[in-house]
Amino acid sequence: ASARPGKERDSDLKILIVVSTLSFGGAERAAANVSQILASRHEVTMLTFHGHVTYPYTGHLFDLAMPYEPNAGFARKVRKLYLKYTGYRQVVRQVQPDIVLSFTEGPNIVALLNKQAGLQSRVVTNTQGPPSQHYK
Repeated sequence: ASARPGKERDSDLKILIVVSTLSFGGAERAAANVSQILASRHEVTMLTFHGHVTYPYTGHLFDLAMPYEPNAGFARKVRKLYLKYTGYRQVVRQVQPDIVLSFTEGPNIVALLNKQAGLQSRVVTNTQGPPSQHYK
């Protein structure tokens, strides 16, 4: 791949990896592994929404430290989505990533909403799940 304008080579890329947590789950483990692989050639920043870091990762960490509430009511979920959206936006403005990699549905939604709102980073989303869910 060729370097972006203003970049001397691909190893100058700033990459933001967005994931709900760096603890339980396969996608979360994949995000941590990707950070370790990319950090050898790129500047990696991790953004988590719920903390709980147990997987080893490489890069600077921003944690929005929001409580994990899977059974929250609709109004609470909308408020949390807004807080994730604005927290993500602040991190992107500070880091100014060339590429955003988001893992799982929640982070994907936040990244894509911000992309629609005009943030310039390229966004790559990743959704993982059991094949049985995709081939019913």
